[in-house]
This record gives sequence, structure tokens and C-alpha cells, in this order.
Amino acid sequence: MGVNVFAAYRKAHRVIDSCQNIVHLNTARRYCNLFFESQSKPLRKNKYNFTEYVTNDLVAEMYERLLFKLVNKETSFDEI
Repeated sequence: MGVNVFAAYRKAHRVIDSCQNIVHLNTARRYCNLFFESQSKPLRKNKYNFTEYVTNDLVAEMYERLLFKLVNKETSFDEI
């Protein structure tokens, strides 16, 4: 596991909060994916050449919350 998980999670929240348009949101999504990858261990590549990761329940829950926040932010842009 990489850097302090709580510090990285707070940073990802700040990145999402700072988004002002869809382009920023796409970058925030990549940042959230990097959060997950840095806090997990790669297991193997599956038959479709995608890497599978193993992580603990805390990181999985944090990642789900970040994705939920991203979807809410994206919805708020669609309403404008």
C-alpha cells in the first residue's frame, strides 16, 4: 500500500470538489482510479488483459464513496 490512505482519500475529495466542468470531472475520475490502484495490490491480468486488484474493505468503501460523489457532481453539471 502506498501513502497514508486517509490523506489520499481527503485529497481525492478535494479534487472532486474543485471540479468546475466535465473536463475537470474526467480528470477527477482518473485521480480516483489512481487512488484505488495505489492503495491496492495488483493480482493478475484476466483473459481480457485487465488487471485485477486486491484491497481491503476500508479502501473499497472509500473508493465507492468517491465514485458516488463523482456521479453526484456529474449530475449537478447535467442540470445546469
